[in-house]
Amino acid sequence: MPDLTTKLHNLKERIRSYRRVIVAYSGGVDSTFLLKVALDSLGPDKVLAAIGRSASLSGTEFDTAVKIAQELRADLEVVFPQEMSSPDYKANPPNRCYYCKTHLYQVLNDMARKRDYDVVLSGNNADDLDDFRPGHQAGSEMGVASPLQEAQLTKDD
Repeated sequence: MPDLTTKLHNLKERIRSYRRVIVAYSGGVDSTFLLKVALDSLGPDKVLAAIGRSASLSGTEFDTAVKIAQELRADLEVVFPQEMSSPDYKANPPNRCYYCKTHLYQVLNDMARKRDYDVVLSGNNADDLDDFRPGHQAGSEMGVASPLQEAQLTKDD
């Protein structure tokens, strides 16, 4: 396994392979780290942080995420994925995050196409490969890139 310096270099190179990106941003550690590296690698004019606002995210978590994005000086757009309109999501099955992320990534992919962004990036990390992550499946199916995973960065990294 590569050392941390190599992993970070690989992450930056992967991000630099894109012209403009949308970061699926939640305010959590992984998406915040990804957003910071994307801003540093591409510049703030080529990165858009997008956060989904719905009943799935508490007001406190949302407010904290907005504050962090402001501190990073990131352009932040709030989107409304409407996952609660999905009967599959509302049934609350074990894979409900698949439906939640499908709605979010559809909104973000549409935004990327309309605004000439190359790709949507998610903060999935290498540890997520060893866990039940139906949201990651949704991202894979919808062409969302996971550069932290690709660079083999873990949560501990």
